[in-house]
Amino acid sequence: MDINNQLEIIRKNFTESKKKYDQNSRSDFWEKFYNKSNISNFKEKDLLNFRRPKIFGSKISKGMDDDFGFFYSVETLIDFLNINKKKELKKYTELGIGNPKYYSVTDLDFNHHEITTVKLMQDISSNISENHKIICEIGAGFGSLASKLKKKHPNLTIILIDLPESIILQTFYLTSLFPEKKFFLNNDLKKNKDLLKENKYDFIIIPPWEKNKLPFKGKIDFFINTHSFQEMGKETIQDYFDFIHRNVSSNGKFFCLNKYSKVINNQDIKISEYPYDDYWKMINNSIGWRNKNMHEILVERVSEKNFDTRKIIRNLEKEINKDKKKSNLLTFFKILLRKLLDLFIFFIPNKILLKIFKMYL
Repeated sequence: MDINNQLEIIRKNFTESKKKYDQNSRSDFWEKFYNKSNISNFKEKDLLNFRRPKIFGSKISKGMDDDFGFFYSVETLIDFLNINKKKELKKYTELGIGNPKYYSVTDLDFNHHEITTVKLMQDISSNISENHKIICEIGAGFGSLASKLKKKHPNLTIILIDLPESIILQTFYLTSLFPEKKFFLNNDLKKNKDLLKENKYDFIIIPPWEKNKLPFKGKIDFFINTHSFQEMGKETIQDYFDFIHRNVSSNGKFFCLNKYSKVINNQDIKISEYPYDDYWKMINNSIGWRNKNMHEILVERVSEKNFDTRKIIRNLEKEINKDKKKSNLLTFFKILLRKLLDLFIFFIPNKILLKIFKMYL
């Protein structure tokens, strides 16, 4: 698919989805973000460079594709290579779309986002079985995790539910990576929603207010939400959980990775208050990888009531350092040092940089 066809499809779907825009689906966080990025007025060059940092202003994918500089990325890489093989990272890293900023040392091209998303894909993928046919990611960023899961599990149908502005990037990114795959987009619902019953699609990408038109009640095998519920209001979170409870398959799974707490719409959104019902069994309950502000929950659907899981979630507490001020001060100086080092990274000869990197490894 050439860029002109992509742009036409993306614009038509974005225009149509805006007609029914449910503003309640958009929290103050995303209201501010979308207004600042001006993504709705995108041009060809914007999509071709949507992952590229700007000298002035924010890149379009800011908040979905954060970069923390070379030295932090190297720390992330070292932690990844301590538990994984280098070939795994090389196999799933995607740096050819959107012109992202990345670093090259030895035979590795990497950045923080790609490393953490590959690690996330591995954690989720290890819980996807051959019997799983349909998975659904709620709040999919620009489609990075979905693309890696598709590479790992090519026979899956992947549903992405997100706001129209994010769907612009998802559609561009995924159709660029998978031009041969079959896509079902918002305008296809208008044509004939029965197409979903009659045909198998690789990707289904729709806005939140259309999700209840999907004919998959009790058929979605795996739900995913990462870094997304934490940016929604309580009513929106409740609506999504109702959707999950209605549509998850028997023995289906739900992976959730979000902050312990974040203020959205003047509300304190806590992971411990997410409205799980009593028909889940806990599979994994742990602090996020390389991020103590995040918590990972993996649950499996069961047919009989299980009060233990909801009790565990209700009792989740953020692990706080006894000397919080000292911890915050150390974190501040570490970040400051990294930023200063990153300012000089471009003046360090590659040979010296390579030696530093090898010393790290």
